[in-house]
Amino acid sequence: MGVEVVRGEEDGSFTPKDMAAALRRVMVEDDGQEFGVKAKELARVFGNDEANYQCLRDFLRYLSKHSRG
Repeated sequence: MGVEVVRGEEDGSFTPKDMAAALRRVMVEDDGQEFGVKAKELARVFGNDEANYQCLRDFLRYLSKHSRG
């Protein structure tokens, strides 16, 4: 999840004004509200330690079962 900061084509640099515009978009403008909603959704998913550990255990079990060694 993120918002793009306008960058220079030659070297990829950005100005403080460009950074401020990107932050303003997320923090103040109306379309920034969708970032807040998405952040709350992601916090529910990634903030659930037990679910994360279960996914990790399942992944490791899969790797162990399907390894060639």
